[in-house]
Amino acid sequence: MTAATSTRRYSKRLPREERREQLLDAARDLIAEDGWSALRVNRVAAKADIAKSVVYAIFGSMEGLQRAVMVREQERAFGLAERSIRAAAAEPDPVEAITAGCRTFLEGVAEQPSTWRLVLVPTDNTPPAVRTAIRDGRERWRLEIESLLGGLLGEAEPDIELVSHVVRGNVEYLARLILEDPERFAPDRVTALAARVAGILVDRGRP
Repeated sequence: MTAATSTRRYSKRLPREERREQLLDAARDLIAEDGWSALRVNRVAAKADIAKSVVYAIFGSMEGLQRAVMVREQERAFGLAERSIRAAAAEPDPVEAITAGCRTFLEGVAEQPSTWRLVLVPTDNTPPAVRTAIRDGRERWRLEIESLLGGLLGEAEPDIELVSHVVRGNVEYLARLILEDPERFAPDRVTALAARVAGILVDRGRP
């Protein structure tokens, strides 16, 4: 085939950092769709419409790509978790604090579903290192929730540690509903329920 008749396409040249983000997006989406076993250099390259050599040039190896995906998505996920804690901490009333934190978190989950599927709906083939990183990140988030609740409830709740587990577990469950059926379980609907439940629990605990 001559140069005149060749139909091979070349992707637009991008700055290295922009190309890196594009490849990480492609890798994340493959994992979210088909699990970590789907993460192959040739599939990532095909999804991004570039040569495999570019993937190796940027990440060095399959392991380097896997590690980069894990680190970026974990940073995004728990960056959102920390923003939700800050939103809650800005509200002095316990019910308003819980509502603000839930709203920030659940809206963020809806905006980044692929990221949160990796965290909240891990597949059976998720690598052990990824599972460990997710577990450690969730525990850091729980500790922040515990600290926040301690400031909001004080001596009114003697077992803040246990409450923090309950709060985190329920918020994560609500987030999974959004991931599984976003049209049926919109963030506004889920947040409204969380606010009502928080109001009932807080009112019962008040003297």
